[in-house]
Amino acid sequence: MSRKFWAFLGLLPQSVRAKFLRKQFEVPSSLPSDLILKQAETEDEIKQALRIVYDSYLTLNYIDANDSRLRLTKYQLLPTTVILIAKRKDEVIGTMSIVMDTSLKLPSDASWDLSDLRKNGRQIAEISSLTIKKNEMSRGKLLLPLCKLMYDYCTSLLHLDAIVVSTNSEVEPFYIDLLMFQRISKQAIRPNVSVKGRSSTCCYLNLRTEYAEAQFKKHYELKSEKYNLYKFFVQKNLINIQLPTPQQCIQSYTIRQTLSHSKILEDFPELSKNFTEEDRKVITNLDVSNILSFESQQKANHEIRPRTYRYEIRQKAWCYFSSIDKIIPVTILNLSESGFRVVFHEENVSVEREKSVFVFFTTQEKVIQFYGRIVWANAKDKIGCSVDIKNQEWLNYHNLICEEYINRAC
Repeated sequence: MSRKFWAFLGLLPQSVRAKFLRKQFEVPSSLPSDLILKQAETEDEIKQALRIVYDSYLTLNYIDANDSRLRLTKYQLLPTTVILIAKRKDEVIGTMSIVMDTSLKLPSDASWDLSDLRKNGRQIAEISSLTIKKNEMSRGKLLLPLCKLMYDYCTSLLHLDAIVVSTNSEVEPFYIDLLMFQRISKQAIRPNVSVKGRSSTCCYLNLRTEYAEAQFKKHYELKSEKYNLYKFFVQKNLINIQLPTPQQCIQSYTIRQTLSHSKILEDFPELSKNFTEEDRKVITNLDVSNILSFESQQKANHEIRPRTYRYEIRQKAWCYFSSIDKIIPVTILNLSESGFRVVFHEENVSVEREKSVFVFFTTQEKVIQFYGRIVWANAKDKIGCSVDIKNQEWLNYHNLICEEYINRAC
């Protein structure tokens, strides 16, 4: 669809616009047998996906040119970000990303308040970088299958509560009128810093309590097969879609963290020149254990474990460093099941020769103690540690923090 088409839609009343738009997108009766819709798994697939987004964004003047010819943000480097692709033979012809919520939050958080969507430990994600190569199957015929892959992944595997999208304000009707999204705010249009401040809107699709499924049914159930998006998204299985198993998903996250993304950064260091120190730490040390549960949402509130990857605790404690034979007062800033971060209360603490640290403190009249392996240290006053040997005392303390978090959220 051209810019003129979307501009024309903007002139129509919403009710008229919705009826008109729903007749412009036909459900494909069949797809080419050599077309595969899947998540990117190899370095080559990831690079191809990032390149077609780069070419499209450069044409639209959303970004400046770079030598790598890749559209890469800190979110694409997170191991929890899923890059979906449409592929024919060895060529990626379409892509879309699902950015899971982490300590870096989501791209839309830069302009919008998403706190209501996160209430009570709800898990949200953002879709971005939707791009289809020119002259490939005609863009309209590939767009719906790619969106179905995203919908299946978010509902069947990730069990999300909501999907967020920030989009060009002219294209907003595609999400609202066709895919049942809702505006995040009545103040509809704001600049999007990730695309040179272009005007954008933020919308979300509520997947909780089967809202999306009910809306698809309400608006499409009685439509002919040609325009029935209820059957297409909710009931139909496309043989071209290769949806991974939960185990394959977890393996894919590991591969992306240890191989593909680090290799891209190694080959194109200029892409990360604007990353902050905190960005780099999260990208390289992100704990996915609480994010990737792949469990059904059908649980009572007391059974819901928040899938945010770290818990902010601010626990006063002491660290013993064997290389300097000294006990230092610290604050544990946050923790996950696999590690923790601390800040020193003393200045000029040298931990260059230290490989591990012994931590102990008192809570609820109990002495908690455990070892952590130092993963990183900044030049000033913080260290990040992993807990490789998870003794029962550590697990009990982590579970206690989880329960406190759940009680506050509920």
